[in-house]
Amino acid sequence: MSARELEQLSATWCAEAALFRRRGAVDLAVAMESCAEDLATALSDQARAIVSLAEAASVSGYSADHLGRLIRDGRLENVGPKRRPRVRLADLPRKPGLVQDRGARRAAADVVALHSRRTT
Repeated sequence: MSARELEQLSATWCAEAALFRRRGAVDLAVAMESCAEDLATALSDQARAIVSLAEAASVSGYSADHLGRLIRDGRLENVGPKRRPRVRLADLPRKPGLVQDRGARRAAADVVALHSRRTT
């Protein structure tokens, strides 16, 4: 699942929780709200994650060289050392029409793994 799909899932869970609450299933509503909150937190943590240019390239669809040029031009913030640039996933541009690739699937899997660790 893409980050956008996971955000939509969190919103869906919130809507379902509201419906459960209206129908009197308060315990189920509380559980759904908790799941939605955990997912939203995991997505937020993942978006703030700092990655190398190679990792950023696999997620964004742009090459590491292009991302390096964006940093040099001041259009993308380098949050790492000068000779080892790093970027936040949330700051990355996304190539239009990008089909979710292996890197994006891995990022989504990381979100699910983070969520699992927090709930166990």
